[in-house]
Amino acid sequence: MLEDEISQISDVEKKDAITAIVGLFVNERVRKFSESLFRQIKSLGLKDKDALHLTFAVGNSDYFITCDDKILNKRDEIGKRFGINVVSPLEFVEEVL
Repeated sequence: MLEDEISQISDVEKKDAITAIVGLFVNERVRKFSESLFRQIKSLGLKDKDALHLTFAVGNSDYFITCDDKILNKRDEIGKRFGINVVSPLEFVEEVL
């Protein structure tokens, strides 16, 4: 998933910088994910990429930060089923600070 999104960056310097950052901060646990969890999250009606991003976050983070209204509108169900707080960037800043 990450590699697919990075491959779409046309600026070579930016692509190299992002690749280096991903190599430093994305661990093997994030690279591997549960197919069954992905299917459960996708069953909420989310697009593949959205479901995949959320799958990576579940179990690895307390928060999933998004501006996507479709995901934000399902935050209660996502929180109950998968144990992660779905918030907008502004809500995250307000909650953490």
